[in-house]
Amino acid sequence: MSDFESMNLVGECVNITIPQGSTETFELIYKDENGNPIDLDGSLVKWMAKEDKSFDTYIIEASSNETTGSYITILDQAVAANLGKFILIIVGSDTQDLQFNKGFPHGFLRIDSNGEPDQLFGGTLKLSYTTPR
Repeated sequence: MSDFESMNLVGECVNITIPQGSTETFELIYKDENGNPIDLDGSLVKWMAKEDKSFDTYIIEASSNETTGSYITILDQAVAANLGKFILIIVGSDTQDLQFNKGFPHGFLRIDSNGEPDQLFGGTLKLSYTTPR
């Protein structure tokens, strides 16, 4: 799906490294503690990155109810092979002006059909180098 440099699971953390200013696509699967995919039908999935954990605002946001800028697509959950799957697209314009080689805290959140939030996982987003402007 993507030629991103790395997406590593470290304990409960997912650390992502992508080139600054590049558009990247990640296919992810939300699973329970036993490794079984969780049905995302009726859910809202969000991804956020902050400048620093102590900040209240996000530098990048993506959501399954958005289709512009960075966004998330939940695959058709009625198809067994797609159960729990969603795609995160981070557009280059969202990372172009961010500092490279710095760690930005990020996290995924699922809000189920009853409005109950569930943090999927988080970690650090890093940008590896500056792309030509």
